[in-house]
Amino acid sequence: MNVLVLKSSILADNSQSNKLADYTIEKLKDHNIVVRDLAAQPLPHFDTTAATAVRGEPKTTEENALLALSDELVAELKAADIIVIGAPMYNLGIPTQLKSYFDFIARPRVTFQYTANGPEGLLQGKKAIVLASFGGMYDENNNVTNYLKAILGFVGITDVQFAYAKGKLDEKRYKELIEALQKLPEQIQKVLDDEKERIQWFASKYANAKDVFFIGRGIDYAVGMEGSLKLKEISYIHSEAYAAGELKHGTISLIEDGILVVSVLTQKELYEKMISNMVEVKCRGAYLAAVTMAGNYKVEDTVNFALYIPETEECFTPSLAVIPLQLLGYYVSVSKGLDVDKPRNLAKSVTVE
Repeated sequence: MNVLVLKSSILADNSQSNKLADYTIEKLKDHNIVVRDLAAQPLPHFDTTAATAVRGEPKTTEENALLALSDELVAELKAADIIVIGAPMYNLGIPTQLKSYFDFIARPRVTFQYTANGPEGLLQGKKAIVLASFGGMYDENNNVTNYLKAILGFVGITDVQFAYAKGKLDEKRYKELIEALQKLPEQIQKVLDDEKERIQWFASKYANAKDVFFIGRGIDYAVGMEGSLKLKEISYIHSEAYAAGELKHGTISLIEDGILVVSVLTQKELYEKMISNMVEVKCRGAYLAAVTMAGNYKVEDTVNFALYIPETEECFTPSLAVIPLQLLGYYVSVSKGLDVDKPRNLAKSVTVE
């Protein structure tokens, strides 16, 4: 397999996209790899002379040289099965040296052609991997991603995967996250020690429930989905998880007197909005339980029953918040006299599609 690697960062060994490219090169070292560093060996600026040359109409020595360069770039590209592109974001766009590359390879009747139905790419059947690095946090709808999807698709390369390096951790922040990660086993044990008996008592009250709902926002919604799944698969109680911000779009009509609603609220920036959603369901008769951070005791002004998890980095809170929800499902199942280890209709592996 032939692999073409395009680097475009001006930061050489300090570049995140170059580091990603080097990592990819190492992983693909058993294949035939061609590396073109567009920053270390920049292409000429794409001007009127270059535009004349790539149209296949060279008249001067300079134009003939530029056409030969374009032919070389196109030959490399055509020979590649996989194209790996290092693409940092500079001033909201791709580096000028990478833009010049695409200007030199986008050639009518060579890499694309015009048809009655519009332009058609001629480099079909190839795969591109884009290693994008940003100095801040951007979603996937950004200029780098959009341009590269467009230009690659224009020449026929539609199988494109993106890997993003967003922002940068300094050494202090890196150590903080590692320390928080290393504390998780101890903190999980603390949740088990502090909350297990309370959860067991609470579960016995709702062993005969017909419906249970979980609500949360952002990552807490995902945690609620896991709690709901665990409850239904081992206790056979109908359970659903809903995004708390979507309650008024119909799902709040399912709330009635005495129904259990479990709220997950671990994100400080979403706390007030979650409280508002919780008040909404409680006003409609729900029995309200919550999983939240230790020290957040004010939540007891709103809920009927609260469970607490230790403080940790926000990115690690799901690892702790899911424990009380899994225990809830477990003890509800036990209270119903069910075999937790052998849920009905489930298997350890999927053998049919």
